[in-house]
Amino acid sequence: AMPAARLRTVAFGCRDGVAGAPDPPGYAAASYAEGESKGRLRVDESKLSQLKMKRAWATATKPAQNMMMMGFMLWMSGQSLHIFSMMTVGTALWQPLSAIWKANDTFSPLADDRNNVMLPKLAYCAINLGGLLLGLWKLNSLGLMPTHASDWVSGLPPPLSSESATSGVAL
Repeated sequence: AMPAARLRTVAFGCRDGVAGAPDPPGYAAASYAEGESKGRLRVDESKLSQLKMKRAWATATKPAQNMMMMGFMLWMSGQSLHIFSMMTVGTALWQPLSAIWKANDTFSPLADDRNNVMLPKLAYCAINLGGLLLGLWKLNSLGLMPTHASDWVSGLPPPLSSESATSGVAL
């Protein structure tokens, strides 16, 4: 025959837990406001403002890490024209441009009455401009930027000749 199953019971009568049982680690009953709904913690506005500013600066300096990785990828792609180097250069140009374009959206959750995020936003744009310059440098090193006079010869008018030759006709 089968062993008898143990019956388990749960006492739902006590709302605050078992009487005499200690609070779980990390729980502080004093941190919860008595009359507040949903048991939410009170937030200190000055600390929240400091945290938002700290996060704004972390967001502003994040592209510097990406720029180092992109520089390494551009270096590893070599000096010849092939699909990998072109995709890497395209990414090196597109990422900073799109980041600068979306800078207001990036910093809008961090801005409030106490925080002026203009300085972190300017640092963010400056670092992304550095990344854009890195992509332009790679374009120049691949020979794809028109930086020499010979690159513009097709747009110059043909030179006027200073001499002319005729065949056997006396003037």
